Amino acid sequence: MKVHRTGKRWLKSVYIPVLTTLLTFICFYECNTTEPPIDNIEPGRRDYEWTVDTLNAPAGNIFYLWQIWGHDTTNIWIAGQGDTPYNLWLYDGISWKPCSQNIDGNFGSIFGFSRSDIWLCGIDKIYRYNGSTWTGINNFPYPNVYSTSLEDIRGINNKDIYVVGGATKDFTGENYLGVIFHFDGSVWTHLNISEERIGFNLVRQVRDESDIYLSGARFETVGDTNKIFMFNGKILKQIWSGIEIATVNELAGKVYLVIGNKIYKYKSYRLEVWKDFSGTNYLGRVWGRSEKDFFGVASDGLAHYNGTDLVTIYPTNFFINDLFVMEKDIYMLCENRIIIHGKLKD
Repeated sequence: MKVHRTGKRWLKSVYIPVLTTLLTFICFYECNTTEPPIDNIEPGRRDYEWTVDTLNAPAGNIFYLWQIWGHDTTNIWIAGQGDTPYNLWLYDGISWKPCSQNIDGNFGSIFGFSRSDIWLCGIDKIYRYNGSTWTGINNFPYPNVYSTSLEDIRGINNKDIYVVGGATKDFTGENYLGVIFHFDGSVWTHLNISEERIGFNLVRQVRDESDIYLSGARFETVGDTNKIFMFNGKILKQIWSGIEIATVNELAGKVYLVIGNKIYKYKSYRLEVWKDFSGTNYLGRVWGRSEKDFFGVASDGLAHYNGTDLVTIYPTNFFINDLFVMEKDIYMLCENRIIIHGKLKD
């Protein structure tokens, strides 16, 4: 707020108390947030010790793993597609084992809220784990289509969960549209959105907000088009479209949109560049603990940003499928079956 000098004392007597009150209110409001200011966040450490595990199955069994989620270092899950039981693995802190309960299905995503509340989604299937048993969701509201491929599941809590993917209208797979489903704690709903020739692959939600962000691809005969959407509960709005790789990502309760080698925030209905990694080996994605401690995919391995610079923290030629970050540990899924574990030194 700017107070113009007028030379009149009565203006000072009015504006100065008002200005003081306003500044006090702003300070109180901004200083009483649950998230510390970015300048007060400690830079992320890089002194990790690394171990590598490769998951194998008996000859004749085929599997490809896509996504990883964990509750703690003795409860890490990886889901994918292929022959059972090798489409779902569990790490108990000692070794990786196929899921003891054979669950038939091709799964694209796994996410949970505790050891006893974990969700799986895939082709025409959703399962929920209660700590001992995986149970299929039989009353899931699939639209009137030939087949539905559910690619990602995420939620703020177990009463606010979204699942996204694509549905084909016939057996050819050429006529498809994007689908969004929502769970309110008791009922799954197929959300009514405009028909978009898109296959959604990621969904993220800002903590304490209703808006969700989705990334996906429109598959073409020559060249694909990547897109980012925002959905406010009623209207699906496209906010970006192009040929660069684009993803939606969550970090400390906020959503970050990565397009090419730039990271954006969506503010006031427009994209704003937050980090420009042009000229670096950064290729995309954001996983981490804070804006001064996050990881991304690089052309030569796993990259890390500590608030100052971006460096390749783990050089590798492996394709990085997914990453899961904990307080002192990270688990990186590569090449659909290789797990690289990084642990901060004591």
